Parts: sequence; C-alpha cells; structure tokens
Amino acid sequence: MSDATATLADTRLHVEASVPALAVTALGDLATIEPYRYQAQARFAQASIPAIVPASLRDQVPISEGTVTGRIEPRGTLQRALPVSADATLDAF
Repeated sequence: MSDATATLADTRLHVEASVPALAVTALGDLATIEPYRYQAQARFAQASIPAIVPASLRDQVPISEGTVTGRIEPRGTLQRALPVSADATLDAF
C-alpha cells in the first residue's frame, strides 16, 4: 500500500508520498508558473534493489538480491529534459 498527499498553495505544488513495502519515501515542490522550477527528494531505507528496479529494466539490470539506503535530490526546471543538478548520498549498499 502507498500513501500520497498533494497541496497547492499560491504558485507551488507540494507532494509527499511513501511506499512502505518498498521502503521508499519521496517529497517534492513544483512551481506552477514558468520556468516550472522543482526540487525533490527520494529516500531509500534498506530498500530491496530487485523491488525498486522497474519491470521494463529487469532484463538489463539482473540484480536478484541486496538493499540500498540513501537519498537522491534532483532540482531544476521542467523546461529542461534533465535535472540542472542533483545530489545523491549512498549510506549503505
């Protein structure tokens, strides 16, 4: 089961979500006006690596066991295809 909330205030959309079965939580903010700036954070707390690999990539990423703990924090604008910058912290693998 997962849980998510979204709040719109002024020109900002704030979203928080969690998927306890995958040990993943995420939050993010998105400006609703151009250039649509965003910042997000996803945290993994001993998340099962096979469970978090998308089904479409499982043939390319044949990992059958293991966990990961850490976070990723992308930020930028939606006018660009890739994040302007992102920080990643790997606490345990």
